[in-house]
Amino acid sequence: MNSRKEEKALYYKKNRKRILARSKDYDKAHRERKRTYLLQWRARKRLKNLTVKTEESKFKEKNDRLRFGGNREKAIQRDKEQCVVCQMTRQEHWQQYGKDITVNHINGKGRNAKEKDHSLENLETLCLKCHGLKDKQRQLQYE
Repeated sequence: MNSRKEEKALYYKKNRKRILARSKDYDKAHRERKRTYLLQWRARKRLKNLTVKTEESKFKEKNDRLRFGGNREKAIQRDKEQCVVCQMTRQEHWQQYGKDITVNHINGKGRNAKEKDHSLENLETLCLKCHGLKDKQRQLQYE
């Protein structure tokens, strides 16, 4: 048994450079495939975790009530789970950004406003890119 281990160790010592070069070539060739698989796996795991009542989901529910009056998910469903500007779907958003699609207060009376307006008519579903562009335009108005 020791002789088998010794043979393997000797073989590895003699062929170390060739073995490492081969593994680097393999990693280069399969890097993109690994990356896409990992992103898909993470998205599946996140979607699966959304259905399980955990501390995180309880936090999300509380966050929904505080920031959107409990209407966040209703607004997303109303907008057919896609951005109202660019039509990016919720699943595409998960895959691209690794986060859930965002909900925006149209009139700006949201989290930091003194008077909050969480009505469904005031909420719209946006992807991160469109939400960022809209917020940037709002900042430029006030400057």
